[in-house]
Amino acid sequence: MQNKWLFTTIVVLLALQGVFGNVDVRLFAFPVGFALGMAAVVVPFVVEREYGDKPWVKAFRSPRMACQLLAVIALWCIVGGSLPQGAEATDGIMHVLRNLGFLDFTTSLPFVFLLVALLLHLAIVVFHRLRTFRLRRDASFLLIHFGLWLALFCGIDGAADTKELRCAVVRGSATQTAYDSDGRVTTLPYKLQLRDFSIETNPADGSPTQYSATVLLDSVPVSLAVNSPYAISLCEDLYLMSFDKTDSYASDYYCILQITRQPAKYPMLAGIVLLLVGAVGRTVRLGI
Repeated sequence: MQNKWLFTTIVVLLALQGVFGNVDVRLFAFPVGFALGMAAVVVPFVVEREYGDKPWVKAFRSPRMACQLLAVIALWCIVGGSLPQGAEATDGIMHVLRNLGFLDFTTSLPFVFLLVALLLHLAIVVFHRLRTFRLRRDASFLLIHFGLWLALFCGIDGAADTKELRCAVVRGSATQTAYDSDGRVTTLPYKLQLRDFSIETNPADGSPTQYSATVLLDSVPVSLAVNSPYAISLCEDLYLMSFDKTDSYASDYYCILQITRQPAKYPMLAGIVLLLVGAVGRTVRLGI
């Protein structure tokens, strides 16, 4: 029965995907995302409290349902990950795959639904286990499931509030202007200016192997390098993305910086840590 309903639901969602297209995550930015997130806590709590003994609730919180959801999500990731994401297609099989959301699968309607279903499943499982909680028996179980729930919740709810901005910095003048992926201008609450830039090259062919920069952040020097960002705050990081010359004949460079704002970054990391702690605790308890 569960297989039938899950298959039917995915078929219906694929049909809706073909009609309405991908989910626009920007619609769920704060406070809409926060309200929906709170609903994802309250609704499972009420369902488990009032209908926890009903067959349909037992079926939804069963290990079998968890395995089915995880299997379909994994399959969706494998299929989507093997296809060129964001590719344009006007005809043929690629056009069909694009309409079904496989060429941008992380925001496709079926994939988002599967993640939300897993989120609700985990919430009901946690609330159900809390009803008969025993420390020795349930501590690791709850850490694993709550940690996974928290990481998934922050990933879904925080996606709409995550922003990536690009900013070009040069020597001699500071800027507060940055651009998002759609080219919209954003005024930064601080000033950025390039103070120094260096390139390490491969002696064999002269190709760049590493580059780094010193940037003035409101007149305070901060060091940046590839894969070595600077944390402006708990939810905002500054990355060195690329560089170029100011013109074809100049010896001076400018740098492209990326400002990444992730309000849910540390709560998501906390969920991952809880998941790992629970997994270690369960391994020790089982003597594996």
